[in-house]
Amino acid sequence: MPQNQRISDLEGQWTTLRKKLMAVGPIIRGSIVQYARLCGKPNCHCVTGKRHVSTFLSITVEGKTINIYLKKNTQKIAQQWSSNYKQLSDITEQISNINIQRLKALSSLKPPDDNN
Repeated sequence: MPQNQRISDLEGQWTTLRKKLMAVGPIIRGSIVQYARLCGKPNCHCVTGKRHVSTFLSITVEGKTINIYLKKNTQKIAQQWSSNYKQLSDITEQISNINIQRLKALSSLKPPDDNN
């Protein structure tokens, strides 16, 4: 494939990914985690059976893990935003790889003849 065609194809891929990037939506960095715990009440069902499950957004800030409690009405929202962040990360990685290929293709083109 000629280099000019290769560059054009890469630019088309880049444009497609850029459109996907713009459509990602709200993002939040972190993972949704659940912890099953005992409440401490001696007669509660959690002592012998099903434990209480709490859902958190787990993030790392300045090297420390922080868990933010998520109420039921925010769990799906947080999950979607976390998924959006992962999608954003995947798209930017693809764009970076395409841009590396674009630079390589541009580097292999002959420079224009300045003797005209």
